[in-house]
Amino acid sequence: MTDDQATPKEPSAYGDPEVTLGSNASGSQMFKNFVANYLSFGAAVLLSVVLTPVVLHHAGVVAYGLWVALSAIGAYVGLLDAGVSTAAVREVASAIALRDEDRLNSIFDAVNVFFVLTGLLACLVTLAIVPFVGNFVTLPPGTLDAARVALVVKGATTTIGFTRMIPSIGLYGSGRADLNAYIGTALVTLTQGSQIVVTRLGGGLVGLFATSLACEALALGASWVIAHRLGVRRRMQLRLKKSVMRELISQGWHNTLMSISGIVSYQLDALVIAVVLPITQVAPYDIALSTANLAGNLSTTGTSLLVPTYAHSSALDNKERQFKLFTRAVLASTAIALSVSAALVAFGQDLMSLWLGRVPAYTYEILVVMNLAFLVRMPGRQAAVFLTGIGKVRIVSRLALVFAVTNLGLTVGATMWLGVIGPIVGSLPQVVIFEFVILPTLCCRELGVGVKSYARAAIAPLGAPLLAAVTTSLAMKAWLPNSKLWAPVGSVIVVVVSVSALGAYLWSHDLEVRVILRRYARWVRRHG
Repeated sequence: MTDDQATPKEPSAYGDPEVTLGSNASGSQMFKNFVANYLSFGAAVLLSVVLTPVVLHHAGVVAYGLWVALSAIGAYVGLLDAGVSTAAVREVASAIALRDEDRLNSIFDAVNVFFVLTGLLACLVTLAIVPFVGNFVTLPPGTLDAARVALVVKGATTTIGFTRMIPSIGLYGSGRADLNAYIGTALVTLTQGSQIVVTRLGGGLVGLFATSLACEALALGASWVIAHRLGVRRRMQLRLKKSVMRELISQGWHNTLMSISGIVSYQLDALVIAVVLPITQVAPYDIALSTANLAGNLSTTGTSLLVPTYAHSSALDNKERQFKLFTRAVLASTAIALSVSAALVAFGQDLMSLWLGRVPAYTYEILVVMNLAFLVRMPGRQAAVFLTGIGKVRIVSRLALVFAVTNLGLTVGATMWLGVIGPIVGSLPQVVIFEFVILPTLCCRELGVGVKSYARAAIAPLGAPLLAAVTTSLAMKAWLPNSKLWAPVGSVIVVVVSVSALGAYLWSHDLEVRVILRRYARWVRRHG
């Protein structure tokens, strides 16, 4: 019997039964969520590739630089979220699993208050920065007024974005991440498509931000309407139980502490290089990091959606389901990362040459080591998602911060000793000890299973994708013409063959996967 068949369908007091009761436990719905999130990710990447040269050529290098810098300021203001959105998603999923209507209403009351007030605070903080923007960003003559207006518009956009978190939490927490992804895809398509038009018409810096504001407002309306139709939206009431708000903020603080640990561990490397080494050494590291981040996002875009599903299973104390989801998440994300890493090792130099023309020295070598380290990080990243979903992140947040500070110290020392490869070497102790060993071990303890059982389910099956990745990479290097123009073809073949090896394993060992894929194959035949 599949999860879809086992899920009760009787009506409930809080919306559509399939949405509120079955989605977080449904394998079919998880498949929809993963596909929708990958489509959204792909659309964002493709549109960004198109938009960037348009802004550079039509608005100019100065406007492009200001656009990036002012957007970064807005992104840091977004940290006022304080991790509450993730905590609220977990609590919504748990309340739905237990059919606790009072608890659900209390959560949404607290969410309404928090994000309305935080959105207003974000706007005030941004407006407070406006008079001093010339002190934060080096501005060419004649651009100060445009930068200030753009930052005011960015503040309004941030406020709307915080408000949009309210219906988004309802959709995500009820298992309909696919709808959030569709809204996100529509938003990025409309925003960047409009920005291309506005930029070509001479809208400049202010036009770029004004377009984002208008599209964000449309996305807010669409999110409210969809959440209301599915029964996962609550009335906009600014009331709350203080105990619920304290609980969300407490959970959110530990989520934020984990995020800060990640920033300290892995996002300060370029700054360390800039301080310790000549500034010219930043470029190869940053290019390699951007490429590795793309591989990382491809690996985790689907599995990052499992927080409400883990919360649902935790509320029902279904550890068997949690174990299967966790080990499958580690297996799938690591196999995808393995396939992308194999393609970059085989064709990375040629791919970067096609992208950049002249590639800075040592970029390829850094890329190879960085991707290998990232592979080892995969179990830890999935463990963090699992622990967040079951509400146990506070047991590792302080430990994560200790490792992060140690990592930073080792990174500085290794960079002084080894040069531009130092940040990766300095991160290896955290990657291996904390992310590959400690975090999965903590998950096994929470699940009540042995580490050997975890290794058999999540690590041992990687042999097939690994063999496929290595043999296909060697074959493509031997058979394809010696031209960098063939690098994209070889890379795609390596990834497809490796992921297909994973798919073949799951097909032969997982009944639920076969049921889901057969169901969608029938749907495609009917609608093809």
